[in-house]
Amino acid sequence: MDVKKSTTWSGKLKKLEFNEGQLVDEDGVIVDLMNILENFYKDKVFDISVTAKQEEIIEYEETMD
Repeated sequence: MDVKKSTTWSGKLKKLEFNEGQLVDEDGVIVDLMNILENFYKDKVFDISVTAKQEEIIEYEETMD
């Protein structure tokens, strides 16, 4: 019989954007992503996943034209 113990490290930064070449959060604070990743994952192998979402509200009347 094998027993496996797993420990998962995960993090999430939301509402980031580029401003004048810098990565900033929704409050305009510069996010040093490389430093964050190094501090938490420097001794681990990890994956990075990035998503972006755009939404548009279409009024019913606009679709009838």
